[in-house]
Amino acid sequence: MMTLTKLKAGKSAKPYTEPVKVKVCGVGSASNYTTDKGEDKQTVLVGVADKDTVMKVVVYDDNKLVSMTVGNAVMLTNYIFKTTPEPMIIITAKSKVMRTASITVKDELREEAARIANPPPAATVPLSQVKLSPVKSLVSVKGKIVSVSF
Repeated sequence: MMTLTKLKAGKSAKPYTEPVKVKVCGVGSASNYTTDKGEDKQTVLVGVADKDTVMKVVVYDDNKLVSMTVGNAVMLTNYIFKTTPEPMIIITAKSKVMRTASITVKDELREEAARIANPPPAATVPLSQVKLSPVKSLVSVKGKIVSVSF
């Protein structure tokens, strides 16, 4: 059976029929988007873990979320694995999500996977400090805009 570690070592952007068994550790809130055809759809971020590591799962079909509640162990098949911008599993209408027997996940992995789905809020930083924040870090800015120049 496939593990998240083996999956990360493989190639990406292709459907995988080999099942991967994971524990759902966090389910985020839905994000709305509009397709090219003008349809309104939703995606949901889910944080999952197995015995070794954690991974982000992006669910594009809300019917699959019925089985993906926190604490459930699920078997995923016909999913897409992508490595860019970060390793993640994509669940579409063609994917299968089935509940399965429970698996044991270390507490620290469970917490890390939960943070994937529900990241902590960014630290609030004064406007004068924004340029000093680390690259690619989330920052909440609090201040008053006095002028805008282009």
